[in-house]
Amino acid sequence: MTFCAIAGPPVVYNYGSNIVIENNYVYVDGKPTVTAQEYAEEATQMAAIGRNAEPAKTEEWQSLGVFGMVGNRERARQWYARADQLGHPTARDRLKSLEE
Repeated sequence: MTFCAIAGPPVVYNYGSNIVIENNYVYVDGKPTVTAQEYAEEATQMAAIGRNAEPAKTEEWQSLGVFGMVGNRERARQWYARADQLGHPTARDRLKSLEE
């Protein structure tokens, strides 16, 4: 199976289960991987690549499996507060927008 020129089976990320942060370190399936800061930086870099991606015209769109979401302002505040603590450049602005 290929998706946007990436071949291979999907990787299951179940945050809080097989992906956890403990003592400022990210653990995947119980094994330490990178610091929380490094993980956030890598995720930001990957998101930037995705934003700029131009799939081939013949590429078929495929859902990522999310069909509906319910917003939770308090949980969003928690996430953006943590991102701000880790130095994310836009987290503080997003926190402020939740207060409006």
